Parts: sequence; structure tokens; C-alpha cells
Amino acid sequence: MSSGHYRARRYCGADSGPGCGAEMAKPNLQPSIAYLIHRIAARIEDSINAKARKYRLRISEIRVLMRILSHGDLSVGQLADMTSIEPSALSHLLRRLNQEGLVSRARSTMDNRLVLVSLTEAGRKFASTLQPHIQEYNYAAEKGIKAEQLEVLRAQLDTIYSNIIRLEDSLPDFPELNMADLKTRHSRPVSRGTSGSAKRGASAVKAATRG
Repeated sequence: MSSGHYRARRYCGADSGPGCGAEMAKPNLQPSIAYLIHRIAARIEDSINAKARKYRLRISEIRVLMRILSHGDLSVGQLADMTSIEPSALSHLLRRLNQEGLVSRARSTMDNRLVLVSLTEAGRKFASTLQPHIQEYNYAAEKGIKAEQLEVLRAQLDTIYSNIIRLEDSLPDFPELNMADLKTRHSRPVSRGTSGSAKRGASAVKAATRG
């Protein structure tokens, strides 16, 4: 029996279809791995966004600054890979950071086709000051977990990510649904027969009005 699902057998009645008797897979009611990961990320994101509001920055912009601080000058493509930010959104974000005087962009001296993003002096001071505060979230997340367990966890998370990347193109698409039709069916009133007491009440009202 799979740990991810349990199976139950349907009981057959007189009007059962041809599939009666086949085992049906029941969904696992445990929280999904994707949800558990998202819950952690969302909690950290909300906390950092609240604290960074005073700088008019959000976690995505802070993440960019931290990556450049740790790795040096980076191309837009490298930043997109390291931050999981879509290139179009990243370009808008970099323009804003540039306007704030925190990053600059220049052509690479090694490859003129390549644009590298760098921290300005103000950006480096800001990122360096903020870095230990950001690291506190990592320390808090790892509290109570042994180093060897963290190593295994990181490897497992990498495996999960690779699994999704490898399989997402082969997974079936969602079914075609007419959402307007579904809403119409859902909102359609259900007709009910008039009860005997309701009929007697209506008759009494008519009689009273005649009088």
C-alpha cells in the first residue's frame, strides 16, 4: 500500500455502473509538499516585507541585492536563475533599484553583449547592513535541526524541484471547462413543490382579503 494514498473498495448496488467493484484511490489528506514549502516562504516573505516597508522595498528587491552582494556582478539571466524572478518582472525591479541609487548596469568588459548588474556604494552599504538581519531567518528556520538532517533536507528539496522541472511538460493539462456554464448551473434556483400548509396559508390570506 502506498504511503501517499489509501484505497477503498466501492460497494455495488442494483444501479451500479460497469466500474463497480474496482478499487478507488482516495486522496491523501496530508498537506502537500508544495503547500508546506509555500507556507514557509509566504510567512518569511510577509515578515520581511513588513520590516522593509520603511525602505520602500520588498523581499524580491532585497533578494536581488543579497545575491549581488554574495556573488559579485551578475547578468540579468544569472539573477533570474538565482532569485526565481521572471525576467520581465526582474527588468522592472532593476529599473526601480537603479532609480533608488542601489544598483548600476554596465556592459561587460569581457563581452560587450552582456550587461552586468552591480551594487553602487550606497547599495553595498545597505545590503551589508541588512544581510545579518536576513540571515536570522535562516538561523530561525534551522533551529532544532541537526546539520546532517539539513544536508539531507536540502538534497531532497533539490530532488523535488528537479522532479517538477522534468515532469511538468509531460503532466496532463487541466480539462476544458465552460466557467460561465458552471456558474449558471450553480445559480439556477431549485424548484420545490408547494407544501400543504403553505397552500392552506395562501387560501386563508385570500379569504381574509375578500372579507
